[in-house]
Parts: sequence; structure tokens; C-alpha cells
Amino acid sequence: MHIDLENATPLTKYKILSNTIVPAPLAWISTVGLNGVDNLAPFGFLGVISPDPVVFSICFSPKSDSSPKDTFKNILETKKATLCLCSPKHLNALKDTSSELTYGISEAANFAIDVQIVQSGYPPMVSGVECAFLCDFFDMLDIGKNSQTILLEAKHCYIDEKIYTPDLNFVLGNVGKVGKFFVLPTQNLI
Repeated sequence: MHIDLENATPLTKYKILSNTIVPAPLAWISTVGLNGVDNLAPFGFLGVISPDPVVFSICFSPKSDSSPKDTFKNILETKKATLCLCSPKHLNALKDTSSELTYGISEAANFAIDVQIVQSGYPPMVSGVECAFLCDFFDMLDIGKNSQTILLEAKHCYIDEKIYTPDLNFVLGNVGKVGKFFVLPTQNLI
């Protein structure tokens, strides 16, 4: 099957990418709006684009009503975000937060997800995550008519002391995604 991506719908392109570029990392992005309300949203369209400085790309599509996602709006307004990597114990909560809520309703409060501040001036991270990156807005790429990409520069990194090793050869049990399925870490890593 040959698919002409120039003429494919945004949904077709999204589904092709989410089923072929695998496994995709999963992370919560925590932001706080100017109204002071925490926002916690799962993202699978993210990646590292530079190790020095540490820069992540986050691809945003609009909400189902075509309005900007709360995370997108909050990052542009506050210039701050916290990326929380997801472990298996957080998977159900991560799925819950994929629901579209009205702007101004906190997913953390709505779904009883504990969050904590680990660095003042940055949005909270999900309690119990093993790794989080506290980021500043770096740039925005307006490369498509149906999506936008924000670049975030990590200024701080939190690594749980239970897994941290001074030589940085620790193993993080992150969850990834392959299409509609989740990839869970295993002890038999090659």
C-alpha cells in the first residue's frame, strides 16, 4: 500500500506515525496556567533533539474542538513545563489524564494524582516518578497547518535516589507505546 502523505488527513498521518515509530516514549507534561491551576497531560509525540543543551521536542495537535491544548497554552504563557516519565505503576492514571477536560480543571485533582514541587519556579512533578525534567520554553516550530512543535530546554533533572547511580548507568523502568499497546519494561534487557 502506497500512501501519499501530502494528501493524507492529519489523523491518517498521526496513526501511521504512532504505529511505526516505536516504541514511543510516554510522559506526562505538567504545566501551571496563569490561573494557578495545574495541568497534567500525557504525550507520546516527544523526543530528544539535543543533548547539549538538553532539548526536547513536543508535538501538539489541537483539541477535538480545534482549540489549543491546555498544555500548549500554559507553556506559551508561563514558559515552564515539567516532563515526568511514566512507569508501569502510573499507567492507569496516565490513561485517565488523556481525557479532555475543560480549561481550568486540574487533572491531578480530578483524578486524585499526587504531585510535588521538586524545584521552585517549575510545575510540579507526579509523585513517585523515577525521572523528571524541569524545562524552560526554548522555541516553537510552526511547520504544519494541523500541528505545532514546542522545543523545551531541560534546566534540571530529577532522578529517584532508589535508581540513581553515580556513574549514571541506572535502569529506568519507563513505559513506551507501540500503536494502541503499551510496552512495559522487563528485567531481561539486552
